[in-house]
Amino acid sequence: MLTVPKTLKHFDLPSLVDQEIVSYGRIYRIGKRSKFWFLKIRTADCSNDTTLIVNKNILPKPTTYSTVAFKGLVQRSPDGKVCEIMASEIIFYGPFEPQDVQVEFGMAPHLLRQKESQRLLTRQYQAIMWLYQKTEDALHSVSRDLGLLRIRAPFITFSDCEGGGEVFEVHSKIKGFFKKPAFLTVSGQVDEETVTSRFLCPTYIFGPSFRSDPSQTQFHACEFYHYEPEIPFITLDGLMDLEENTLKKTIGKLLADEESREFLGHLERDLDSLQQFVDRSFARVTYTEAVKILQTCNKQFERAVEWGTDLCKEHERYLCDEFFGSPTFVYQYPSSFKSFYMLQCDVIETDTQTGQHKLQVCESVDLLVPGIGELCGGSLREHRYDVLVEMMKKKGLKLEDYEDYLRLRREGTFPHGGYGLGFDRLVMFITGAQSIRDICPFPRYYNG
Repeated sequence: MLTVPKTLKHFDLPSLVDQEIVSYGRIYRIGKRSKFWFLKIRTADCSNDTTLIVNKNILPKPTTYSTVAFKGLVQRSPDGKVCEIMASEIIFYGPFEPQDVQVEFGMAPHLLRQKESQRLLTRQYQAIMWLYQKTEDALHSVSRDLGLLRIRAPFITFSDCEGGGEVFEVHSKIKGFFKKPAFLTVSGQVDEETVTSRFLCPTYIFGPSFRSDPSQTQFHACEFYHYEPEIPFITLDGLMDLEENTLKKTIGKLLADEESREFLGHLERDLDSLQQFVDRSFARVTYTEAVKILQTCNKQFERAVEWGTDLCKEHERYLCDEFFGSPTFVYQYPSSFKSFYMLQCDVIETDTQTGQHKLQVCESVDLLVPGIGELCGGSLREHRYDVLVEMMKKKGLKLEDYEDYLRLRREGTFPHGGYGLGFDRLVMFITGAQSIRDICPFPRYYNG
């Protein structure tokens, strides 16, 4: 009776020398001698390939990318530097016919994106997928260390959290399934604030968000994962500290992990730049100061920088990539283009050029990261009922759609704040991937 094959990790091999194992892998390279095949197989951890030596009588004609399950003895190579497996039995062989291969070694990412299934055969995508999980594990670990309670927010909601209209509406074949229009969530913040308010404890959400944003840039997808902490009695400076420390500790855990460094090595990621991210302080600048920098830098932008309007991707990239050369917090944006729930400042900002154009600003903050642009967006939340209602009316929102949210302001409310981290963008930054579509194995995006 054959033993069920078990997952083999490359890192485990030295501890298994002189032991017989039953495992499996996929063939990536084939070398041959007179009587033996020397198969480079990739095991479940997708790290370094392992050599499987197979007698040609056992396996007459292997092909690249084929699956093989085997029984064999782990032994040292003749020079003693690496471990090999001498196969005694082939339990299963699943051929991959050469004419079906659509990917090539060194194929460019934009070409691999057209091979959605087979691109997962490549080391590049396998390393990204493993790093995605390891980054998620590290982020959860950091969140637990910070004392945050993880909660599950609903995927189906009855309001547009951001108030921006970028929602997918949910329909059922059963008429009147919901009593009011339902949507896929764009953020769990509204529901999370309820838990934070009632429990009076810091919380976080890690889950999917869906946005019908008709953008086709490499940074946008209509389905992505969102990390959203919500903290009672936090200040704006404290919120920036939290973001900075959370990211540094998360990336620091990856850099301290041998497997993660190996995956990053396969992607040719510059580990020194990631270490600098961990070691250096992030820059901090108000929106008004940022606009002044952009207007006086003598750099030609495709869109002119105007005080009172949102920053474009090119503006964000200049600030963090060129001017500061580090991750950069931009805070206290004008309220006119920010979400309705952000705490309104007592300060009224004035146009840096004319000195006349005055605008209400809010306690908001965006974190800009080199190579990516905006990575996190957060704010203190408007906890004053009357002010919140006024802002919602200015934004043209229906108060009845946010009755539960407004109730929190009437029932023992308190100052609090939080932020949303685009997790897929974070993995883009860590791995050096060119597109967010390289982070998700099955990306969904606007295809207009």
